[in-house]
Amino acid sequence: MLVFFRADVWARLLAERGLVQYDGRLDHGRYWLGGGFVAKPHPILNGLPAGALGRPWQELVQYGAQRFGLLLSGDETVIGCVSGHQFRPGTALGIIPAGKGRIVLSTLDILRTLNGPPGPGDVVRKLFTNLLSWGAEPAPAR
Repeated sequence: MLVFFRADVWARLLAERGLVQYDGRLDHGRYWLGGGFVAKPHPILNGLPAGALGRPWQELVQYGAQRFGLLLSGDETVIGCVSGHQFRPGTALGIIPAGKGRIVLSTLDILRTLNGPPGPGDVVRKLFTNLLSWGAEPAPAR
């Protein structure tokens, strides 16, 4: 399952069912008030730049976006975030094991930016197609 909308509500529901620990949101504010994002190498990000989410990622983390992370434990964080206001890293895109499957929670502004213009929107579209391809693969045995 892929969750792109109201990931904080889904995180709370998944925590109530014992799949993950959820300690709230890590809000960044709208205008880069001490927050940033970083991505680790992962199959979901094949063909996309890892490391700090800079210029190629601007459609997802731009100034007007509502940027926040999830304070989770028990997930695999693919894209994390930090804020100068809270001293704990959060999850912007994470994977939660669930039975024989996986749930991806994302706080990135994927749906709004999916049909963005060529250039800036290309990273969003690549991330979205990677998520669909990765999600179609069987989950590794635990």
